Amino acid sequence: RNDVTIPTERIYFVANCWREKEFNIGRRSIEPIERSYRRAQQKLEKKLDHDTGDRRLDGTDALDTIAAYGDMAQLVQDRDDKLYKLKEAEKVFPANSEELPKGPWPGATEWLAVSPKGGMAIRKKKMFGEEFQIVGTWTASPL
Repeated sequence: RNDVTIPTERIYFVANCWREKEFNIGRRSIEPIERSYRRAQQKLEKKLDHDTGDRRLDGTDALDTIAAYGDMAQLVQDRDDKLYKLKEAEKVFPANSEELPKGPWPGATEWLAVSPKGGMAIRKKKMFGEEFQIVGTWTASPL
């Protein structure tokens, strides 16, 4: 039935959060990474365009086609490397910064930007320490 029972203990709401100063620094830090990824994606799409892309991919000359596949593989690798860097940066810096809820939050007197989605976790004791176990998700917006 997809029913879940959570022990009656503290539930932790986990999300990325930035004060105004850190938010602005993070936004400036992630923007070049986002631009680099977008440029790599556009370059790849331009080469793959059916009408104006790399004509060597048409397969009219076997050696040219093989060379074109190698070039395309390099473009895909470059794009994927930049996507990986972007995903790693999004773990630390505010992604989609203009869409993040910003403002005063309950319990805080200063301006905060909080990721609108987060995880709900409970603390589980283990033989050697403890760990947080995600049991759900939540969304919120500032007052």
